[in-house]
Amino acid sequence: MRSALVIGIGNSLRSDDGAGIRAAEQLRVRHPSLDVRTAQQLTPEYAELLSAHAAVVILDASVGINEVRVTQVKPARGASPRGTHASPLEDILTLSHSLYGHAPDEVILIEIPGVNFEFREEISPVTEDAIEQAIDVVERFLLRNDL
Repeated sequence: MRSALVIGIGNSLRSDDGAGIRAAEQLRVRHPSLDVRTAQQLTPEYAELLSAHAAVVILDASVGINEVRVTQVKPARGASPRGTHASPLEDILTLSHSLYGHAPDEVILIEIPGVNFEFREEISPVTEDAIEQAIDVVERFLLRNDL
């Protein structure tokens, strides 16, 4: 069986910004054998972790979208990673391949619409619904790819 990694990104103290974390935590409960992590942001240190998996799903809140958006992400081959504190996912995949000889075969970014980013822990109703939709997308992805 191929291995999958799910990473929920965000800040759970900034309302809808915690949507990725909330979705990841729910997936952890529903699928205890799934490798699920949470983080405030992706950094170059994630390159090694990503290199150890066949498939990676990133869940993150996004401003300015009205529905869950899924994007396939590929390493930025031929380009040098910027090496900044918060690195674009493409750069981290490039590091995975460069440093560890492997990048995941499939990486998807699932953006969850967010409307409220105030300092509070509650998720808005719009985003709460979108979290459920994002979880459905992840579960279909895992099933489709036999993960």
